[in-house]
Amino acid sequence: MWNRRVGGKSPERRDRDLATVLQRAKEQLQQMIDMHPQVLLLMRDDGTVARTNRALLDLAGLTDFREALGRRLGEIFPAGDKAFFDRMLRKHKGLAMHEARIRLAQGAERDLRFTVVGSGRDADLSVVMVSDVTEAKRQTARDEKRFKSEAVTALMGGLMHSINQPLTVITVSTRLMETALDKGDVDKDALKGHLRTISDLVMQVKELLQRVAELHDFVTENYVGNIDILDIEGSTGGGDGSGRGEP
Repeated sequence: MWNRRVGGKSPERRDRDLATVLQRAKEQLQQMIDMHPQVLLLMRDDGTVARTNRALLDLAGLTDFREALGRRLGEIFPAGDKAFFDRMLRKHKGLAMHEARIRLAQGAERDLRFTVVGSGRDADLSVVMVSDVTEAKRQTARDEKRFKSEAVTALMGGLMHSINQPLTVITVSTRLMETALDKGDVDKDALKGHLRTISDLVMQVKELLQRVAELHDFVTENYVGNIDILDIEGSTGGGDGSGRGEP
């Protein structure tokens, strides 16, 4: 009898104590998971939810865990691509991220990112973390649109700044030629000079446009006030590079 009470406790008592400790650890772990702001899912190998946290209820518009446990992700998060979750949950090692447009229970469409943590073919469970990236993607799209708009504005400003003078000279030369022809006072040498000037300036503009088409950098310079225009010389390898580079 004494041999069964090593340390003052019977094996049955030690087993009960261990079971109690494990149960408390599970409850504490579940509480930690529930308090996590990100959706966490423990998935079985058949694609159904084994465990999740309260963040899922908030995101999916569910009222009880029973509405999620034992269900497939496609039932909780209806995706346009019916095979999306089957492909996502295929056995794999390591970490993988997938995104899909999901229609939630409230009817709103959201862009969700699913991060899957798997441990290989023999794993019966995998972890899936879900993040709502709708606003982040919208902000990225707005930023890209703004950057493109600023780039186009700077490009057009740079072109107009560089082309304006040649165009002015071409316009003046054309007017002088027109006036001389109207008066019948045609000086062939002067006419040839105007035509040569126009031809040279047209070639200058053509070369400028070719250089802009081959930009290898995007350098701007301040023009008037807070307006930045493209520094064509700096952006095409000419100039002293003193302009401001844009990422």
